[in-house]
Amino acid sequence: MLFFEIIKSSRRVTKVISNADADFDWHEMHRIAGTKNREIISWSDPGWTMTMAHEIARSATTLTGDVHLAVNNGPQHHPRFDVCRAPKVGDKCSYGFNGDYYPCGEITYVTNGSAFLVRTSDGCEFRRVKQTMQWKRTGGTWSLVIGHVDRRNPHV
Repeated sequence: MLFFEIIKSSRRVTKVISNADADFDWHEMHRIAGTKNREIISWSDPGWTMTMAHEIARSATTLTGDVHLAVNNGPQHHPRFDVCRAPKVGDKCSYGFNGDYYPCGEITYVTNGSAFLVRTSDGCEFRRVKQTMQWKRTGGTWSLVIGHVDRRNPHV
């Protein structure tokens, strides 16, 4: 999950924080949240809208140089609106479904801006599903997973 440290008055992102990072610290997040001019926001905050997700994604992209995308998972999902880092060229990747994961090389091509189409060094193609943070392999069953994962569902 991504959290964003922003300046309250301008809503400008000053730091992108992932709870998957090795240096992730909840105490630091609470300290920042207690300051006057900065705050930490994430998808769980009330009032999070698609417009806000676009603003945060644009600001995070400018800050980090990595493309961030606004996400709309639909009204029946929680969180509905979110921001994700788009897959980028050079990322190791795998494809997975129902607990089975297979490595598929590295990302060699990503369409500019929208990251709609992702191609890997093994020849796999993944397309983004609408405005979600899900990329499906051509055919629709297998999903893109960042990182090399080689694991099978033990319940088979």
